[in-house]
Amino acid sequence: MAELEEPEDMNFVRTNVKKMSSDHGENAKFRIFRPPEDQYATSLTALIESSQWRSEAELVNAYLESMKFAYGGESKMCRVHTL
Repeated sequence: MAELEEPEDMNFVRTNVKKMSSDHGENAKFRIFRPPEDQYATSLTALIESSQWRSEAELVNAYLESMKFAYGGESKMCRVHTL
C-alpha cells in the first residue's frame, strides 16, 4: 500500500509512511504487530489458564510483551522498542 502511486488523501498508509520515514526509515512500513516468529499466540492464554496472575495490569503487561514484534518492510521482524 505504501508504494502505490495514489493521492495522499486516498492512501493514508502511504501518507503516514512518508511522514514517519524521516524518523524511522524503512521501519515506518511495519504494520503487523504480533508475538515473535517462534510463538503461535500470546502468553496471555497460558497465564490465564494457570491462574498465576494477581491483577488485570499483569494480564495487560503479558499481552503487550507478547505483541511487541513488528513485521514488514525490508526486515522480517523487529522488536517495537527499536522503532
